Amino acid sequence: MTAPAVLLLIPASSYRTHDFLEAAHALDLEVHVGTDQPQVLAELVPERTLVLDFGETEISLTAISELHSRHPLRVVLGVDDESVELAAQANQRLRIPHNSPTSVSLTRDKFRMRQCLAKAGLASPGFQRFSVASDPETLRASIRYPCVLKPTFLAASQGVLRANAPDEFSTAFRTLQEILADPELRKRGGERAKWVLVEDYLPGREVSLEGVLTDGRLQTLALFDKPDPLTGPTFAEMLYVAPSRLPEAVQQRIRKEVEQTAQALGLTTGPVHAEARIHQGKVWMLECAARTIGGLCSRMLAFSGGMSLETLILRHALGRDMQTAQTTSHACGALMLPIPTDGTLHNIVGWDAVREISGVLEAVQSLPNGTTVRALPHDARYLGFVLVREKTPAAVEAALRKAWTQLQIEIDKLGASKSE
Repeated sequence: MTAPAVLLLIPASSYRTHDFLEAAHALDLEVHVGTDQPQVLAELVPERTLVLDFGETEISLTAISELHSRHPLRVVLGVDDESVELAAQANQRLRIPHNSPTSVSLTRDKFRMRQCLAKAGLASPGFQRFSVASDPETLRASIRYPCVLKPTFLAASQGVLRANAPDEFSTAFRTLQEILADPELRKRGGERAKWVLVEDYLPGREVSLEGVLTDGRLQTLALFDKPDPLTGPTFAEMLYVAPSRLPEAVQQRIRKEVEQTAQALGLTTGPVHAEARIHQGKVWMLECAARTIGGLCSRMLAFSGGMSLETLILRHALGRDMQTAQTTSHACGALMLPIPTDGTLHNIVGWDAVREISGVLEAVQSLPNGTTVRALPHDARYLGFVLVREKTPAAVEAALRKAWTQLQIEIDKLGASKSE
């Protein structure tokens, strides 16, 4: 029997290459990779690497169609934000079951998503959009404070800043002007890079939901608490812990709100990664993406039979049985190491001590020493990840916090180590 052919669209910035390739090989799939970084992936998938420019849609779709004529594809899957829109367009052209390109496009434009959710009557912070070329001095008097400024298309808290007063607004807006002046980001964002979104700041606990849609119905795979308050001025996500310790009634409201958000956006199938805040007793949607959780965080999850999240998503895309998509009884969590200051990464000391902590599955540095780094809001990358499984969420959180105390981040230039 011929192995099903799949095309994974993997951008250069992805952390997910190894995990998706491993899942595809475990399922005995004929794996093809579309990437804008062929020099790296060609070694991993020899003779099955398709060179694409994700910003050149029609050229890329033609190349994918030509591949399909030689190797009929069952699945085209975008593994990260940068590739999900092209995947939706390719699936439409090849007549493979998929989310509509319009629905996926809505998830990639925070302003249009806000408009969509407001029209659907779903709880969403107040928002305004301004040209990045605007003079913040002329805008700041009309803004409700506190507010959050953000680009309309970036992820991982890149470019996200809180402002509590007019002077802070002007400073934050100028910072976004600097970030969005980067030629690479302008190319990636296209028209979206010309705008700044300003939202009302909502205090409250933040959560993240990982799920999968089948015919528009949501199956929750994991609901994560973010134990550390995310209050600004930047919003580095450091800790994820599952299962959530919120009351079951609140968890039910979160699941319902995510499903209604997906339906409002027009998403019907495949992975969903959503972010929300609990504010004044209501669930307020912050983000809803048609992809899986980012970074290396998926490795903390385990499903029945030891199945990985990537394996589950590929099985779902192929129309295979999802009845076994139940997480194991263990609690799990992730520590994501933020960049604390600008400079050159010299070293991260303490990995061996972290690996000795009970429950630690994996502790890895994701950027090599010598890398030039910038702290948020400029740089979207993380320095490394610590992944934990334990018997209870409290034990997971304790292990992650202990791991953080064992790590010393050395960045040349400012002579700084990680802040306490």
